[in-house]
Amino acid sequence: MPRAGPLKQILRTLNTRQLSQVRNEFCPQVNKYSGNKTEFVNRIRDSLKRSMESNETSYEELMSFTKSLLESDTRTVRTQISHTLKEMEFTGNGAETTKGINERFLAAEVFQALYHTIDNRSYSILREDYRNGSPPDMIIENSSRTYLIEFKRAANKSGMQGLPAQIRRYKSNTENLRKVFVLIIVEKENDLPEANSKIGEAVKMLEEMNKTEIITKEPEELRYNLR
Repeated sequence: MPRAGPLKQILRTLNTRQLSQVRNEFCPQVNKYSGNKTEFVNRIRDSLKRSMESNETSYEELMSFTKSLLESDTRTVRTQISHTLKEMEFTGNGAETTKGINERFLAAEVFQALYHTIDNRSYSILREDYRNGSPPDMIIENSSRTYLIEFKRAANKSGMQGLPAQIRRYKSNTENLRKVFVLIIVEKENDLPEANSKIGEAVKMLEEMNKTEIITKEPEELRYNLR
């Protein structure tokens, strides 16, 4: 599975509403979003590449437009969660071992970052310990909106393969759900989705789900190494 190019990587960071705005601005001939985000990203990417090759659109124009989309959305809780997860460099806090960092320590770092980032105090941030059964790793909610975060190490192969079903279960059991964020920690190059077919298949299934955002942290984005 080849690594996604920079244009596709940029488009993947946008939600479907923002992608639709890119489509309307630069490639209205592309079919509208029909429920499959991966296919929508690919259609927009292909059209944009043709426009750039024919000098109808420039890369700078696209970057300026996407930047304005993101800036106009920076105060929403959904965007604050997304940006926090994308920008974090996990330290491990000395908790890493030869088997990798414990996902509970990842949750602790995210909890602290979100607590200081989300400025809408109507929201509660709950970690897994606060719920019974088999809950998501983190819940951010108020009386009308709920966001879920699930952490998974790519090295946990069985966990990765069961992740799509796990996320579907969360969705069916969560009221007022707005978005599920899935944070995948890749500690070794051979566990990247494009290097491991089973992990790649699980990620592809997740990308095709609605109300789901996948954030992958690659080895160079982590501030700890396996011992």
